Order: sequence, then C-alpha cells, then structure tokens
Amino acid sequence: MGLLNSETLVIKAATSKAAEDLGIPGLGTLTPDAPADVIAVRGNPFEKFKILEYPDLVLSGGRAVVNNYINQSSEEKINCVFNWAEGKYSGALAPSGATTQISGAYSYRHYPGTKAYLGVSSADHHLYYMNEDDGQLHDQGLLVNWLLVSECN
Repeated sequence: MGLLNSETLVIKAATSKAAEDLGIPGLGTLTPDAPADVIAVRGNPFEKFKILEYPDLVLSGGRAVVNNYINQSSEEKINCVFNWAEGKYSGALAPSGATTQISGAYSYRHYPGTKAYLGVSSADHHLYYMNEDDGQLHDQGLLVNWLLVSECN
C-alpha cells in the first residue's frame, strides 16, 4: 500500500526532514547504518492517530522493546530459553534439568541447589529471576530479546 503525497510529506517532516534540519545525517531514514527506531501499528494512523500511543512493535537500538506480533510465551520457546540459561548461567541455575511448572501467570523453574527461580510472565512476556536469599523479583527484560540471544527464535 503506497502513501499518498500528503502522508509522505507529514512522515518526512517528522523524520528525515527534521533530522536534516538538525544536521543529523541518516536519522529518520531506513537505510544501512542509519540510526533508526521503528514502530509498527495495526491500522492507519492517518485515520486514527491514537493508535500511535499503543504500537504493536517497537524496535530501538536494534532490539525489540515491544513485540505483539509473535507469541513470545509458547511452551517450546520458554523451555528453550530455560535450557539455554541453565547452560550459560550454570553457577546461578543449578542443578540443570528442572521441570517447568506453571503457577498463575508464570511458567518457571526452581533450582534448589542455588535457591533460585527463573520464570516468564504471560502477562507482560518478561523473563524474571529470583534468588530465595533476597526474595526480590528481578526483571530481565522482554522474552523476545532473550529468544534472540539464546537463538531460540
């Protein structure tokens, strides 16, 4: 679907033209090596501007900050990340091979040797770590980012 001329002008005014006026080459463009943050929405923001407040995809600094286009919390993907983490962080997640359990919004594994938990929330699709000694739930970020790092995508 192509953009109408007036739509093209509005987008350029907010992106590449603004960058040009500020003397920042490459900003506001989707070209190789250009600094770019990208959002995607379902629908036409020229018809309903409010949808820009709730993007379905946000890429910033080369990482997905929000990604509502994929099911990030499938059992297979969660177990893949847990298995990868057990190998990568064996000192913190021992013994490996724990069974994935589900409680409320969390899929998690308990590691009695290190008194730790690793879990994923289906509410926000974030990966969480908790050590029983401090009892604090530590947000490790979006699962989709860990899928990339662990090559589980």
